[in-house]
Amino acid sequence: MNEPIISPWLIYMISLGKPIGFVAFVGVVICIGLYWIAVGVRSERCATEDDIAEAKTVQKWTLPIGIVCLVLSIVIPSEEVCYRMLIAS
Repeated sequence: MNEPIISPWLIYMISLGKPIGFVAFVGVVICIGLYWIAVGVRSERCATEDDIAEAKTVQKWTLPIGIVCLVLSIVIPSEEVCYRMLIAS
């Protein structure tokens, strides 16, 4: 009968939402920067074949990673919303 009404682990998980959202947002910014640097490298006339191949690889990987980070930064709710959902349940 001494069980807490709200699990302390749930409160801890709610507090992790903001840092995870921030890291995801920073990931989006980094991916956008890397993508546009790779676009610049591919458009240079003096770029070697190796540089162009590496830029293609960077573009290939930064786009999906950036999209995943963007979705995470949008979908993760704020602490206030989490507490409202907790109260509503």
